Amino acid sequence: LSQLLKQQVRKINKYKDRSINNIPNSVADTNCDSFSKKTSTLKMKVDKFRPIIKDSIRYQEILEAKTTDFPELKEIDSNIDFAEKLIQTTRIWESLASRINEVPFVHIDMQKFIEDSKELGNEIENIRETITKPSAFLSELSVNLQEFDPYLDQLQQLSSGKMQPRHWLKLFHDCGQEYAYNPEITIRQLLSLGILMNK
Repeated sequence: LSQLLKQQVRKINKYKDRSINNIPNSVADTNCDSFSKKTSTLKMKVDKFRPIIKDSIRYQEILEAKTTDFPELKEIDSNIDFAEKLIQTTRIWESLASRINEVPFVHIDMQKFIEDSKELGNEIENIRETITKPSAFLSELSVNLQEFDPYLDQLQQLSSGKMQPRHWLKLFHDCGQEYAYNPEITIRQLLSLGILMNK
């Protein structure tokens, strides 16, 4: 039993290391599909190993030779749950980032954009309440959100204001960006030009 337990402890420590290293270092460098696949594979392996752990704990109790109750399993489960929540939150961010950086402002469904922004904020806060250690990945998501979240009211006003080209030209002129307007302008460009800072 002692040798068997040592093997199982080694295996569960390997899963623990994998559950820690599974979390990407940066949102910008994350491939969400790959992150999701790795997390699912790890979860499947841990779930397959779980009954073996349960039996080992029972054998220790029967033989009155309690060595370990495999506390690492709780940390592994917590890390996998954290990863699953990050995947869901990152997918929301990726959808928003695509609209911010690539889609012309005039083609954005602003109501949906605002709803998704609020959902991203809620998800970040929900995750933050469940973790015990700071997360650089979560902090990066929060920084990304704060780049545009303070300007949602301005975006809504511009979207619902039936802006004609002359209105845009006047706005850009008033903001000191007289020649920067183009009909394909994105939210990212509105942010970088400081247009949204002028209420």
